[in-house]
Amino acid sequence: MPLTAVAPAEDPVGQVWLVREQTEYEAAMHFALLAGELVAAGFPAGLAQAALRASRDELEHAALCREVVAAHGALAPLPPRRGLRLGPAPLSRWQRAVYQAVALSCITETLSVALLLEMRALARDPPVVAAVGRIVRDESRHSQLGWAVLDRASAAGDVAWLSAHVPAMLRAALDSEELTATDDDLGGHGVLPPARSRAVTDAVVAQVILPGLARHGIDVSAGC
Repeated sequence: MPLTAVAPAEDPVGQVWLVREQTEYEAAMHFALLAGELVAAGFPAGLAQAALRASRDELEHAALCREVVAAHGALAPLPPRRGLRLGPAPLSRWQRAVYQAVALSCITETLSVALLLEMRALARDPPVVAAVGRIVRDESRHSQLGWAVLDRASAAGDVAWLSAHVPAMLRAALDSEELTATDDDLGGHGVLPPARSRAVTDAVVAQVILPGLARHGIDVSAGC
């Protein structure tokens, strides 16, 4: 999901984790919306319940991010943006549920897991170690939710229509990650340099996301 720009802060660690805190609040909102869309579109109740659990997880992640921010300047929280709706307006209710699951979980959360694993290997700052360790466990489960929705959707009907939308989903997710990378040597604080972040995301897109989508008949090779 695209992130808003933030005002300069004296401590780059605090600034990065401030953006992450905002992103976690926005993710909580998106997962809550996804739960409602899954119910309305007739998906199994268990998937909607998993989306609600993910929403609660994201709120707890925001609190963990706040602890890191508090240790690096105690910057005031950024308000989550309102009115964020994933997917173009013409989508049907069923299509919107699938679109949201793919954009939010199959793409954004899958990328997040890979980046967090890289951060976990480098993190040394105690609040960061605690935050990254908890968040990566939850994000892995959130990613699996999206793939479960896609499995169900592709078994029920053609999902190849997503091919036209995936490049934009990828661009939005990758652009968001670039806002939390810095050239400063801050790996111990959970902040990756841009080159390392991009290497990780390129690998997970090529080795996990695109092959996973292709198994469901979603071919985006021409658009990536």
